[in-house]
Amino acid sequence: MRSMMGVARWLSFLGVMVLVGAMILATRIAVASRIDRIIFGAWLVAVVGSVCVLLLQAPYALGQAMSVGETFDAVDDVLRTRLGTWLVVRGVILLVFLLLIWRRDLHYKPIYRMLASLFGVGLFATFSISGHPGMRQFSALSIGTDIVHYLCVSAWMGGLVTLVLLGRKWQSESPRVIAWFSFTATVSMPIMVATGVAQAWRMMDGLQNIFSTTYGVVLSVKVLLVLLAIAAGTRARQLFKAKRVEQQDLKKIKFSKTIITESVIGVVVLAVTAILVSVPPLSVIGAAPFEATIVQANVIADIRITPARVGEVEVHVVLSPPGGALQSITTATARVSLATQAIPPIPVDLRLVGKNHFQAKLLLPRAGDWLFELFVEPEAGTSLRFSTAVVIRD
Repeated sequence: MRSMMGVARWLSFLGVMVLVGAMILATRIAVASRIDRIIFGAWLVAVVGSVCVLLLQAPYALGQAMSVGETFDAVDDVLRTRLGTWLVVRGVILLVFLLLIWRRDLHYKPIYRMLASLFGVGLFATFSISGHPGMRQFSALSIGTDIVHYLCVSAWMGGLVTLVLLGRKWQSESPRVIAWFSFTATVSMPIMVATGVAQAWRMMDGLQNIFSTTYGVVLSVKVLLVLLAIAAGTRARQLFKAKRVEQQDLKKIKFSKTIITESVIGVVVLAVTAILVSVPPLSVIGAAPFEATIVQANVIADIRITPARVGEVEVHVVLSPPGGALQSITTATARVSLATQAIPPIPVDLRLVGKNHFQAKLLLPRAGDWLFELFVEPEAGTSLRFSTAVVIRD
């Protein structure tokens, strides 16, 4: 389920990045050209990815597969969460973009460009507000920095993928457009790197734990890939500037192969970004577990949640009834709920793995004060409820 959600996030990222990047590049290209099909294709990928995120969020949060009927039934619960709300906003903005695509013949008008810019910012805001930046202290600053970062990535990576999709023949016939893109990418790259470093520093409260956290390790991989993409991009621009800007020049150099390499690395970077979304910034590897012992009607419940942080955790419940090991308890259910009720209660799929020993895997999507509730039937007709507060950290 985690891999399916990762693919869905990647599709939504890729679609939006190429959509915005292609529309920026399209301001230099005539209407009714191949780029219109690329823009619509990117829009379609963004819609499919966002719908998949909406449908997969419930089984992803529960950490288990669900039937088609159960998945659609759970959509209503997802829509009441922060992510669900901003997915709806994204859907509305994408519908507006469909109108902008339809009337791209007006792209030279200032009002058209202003609306496209505003809705582009709004589109990126749906990712930032529903993700890590929207949950940090001084979230407005984090969200603003994140949006600028996304805009620069789109101008560079989105435009680059568009150039590759336009084909080698178009590239050889449009050196002046490529020269304009080269300038845009040169300006975007340092801003993208600066905002990315600033976000990493804010998300991790400094860079001292970058190799001791899952988020830091994944981020390091992303940085390495970005540096490779920048190196490939720099090589492409050097090849371009070394030749006169004429129609046949780009056919004589390895410009096309270089930008293909750069764009492939960029697509992989977006995949790593999709992984980062699901990893808590301060999830220290080997974080301490939560442990509690609760007594109800002479039944002792030892509860252990490892690790007590956002992400996938393992739950162990060991019951000690009055009859000791001679008394078997085979029925136990549990659920967790966030104290703020921002997320619907999540059932815990407890499975009997030993004598009065239950185990489950659970995905906790957010830090905060959670309530763990355990329901046990020590004997027929008797039901006990155990509850404890659990602090889940980033």
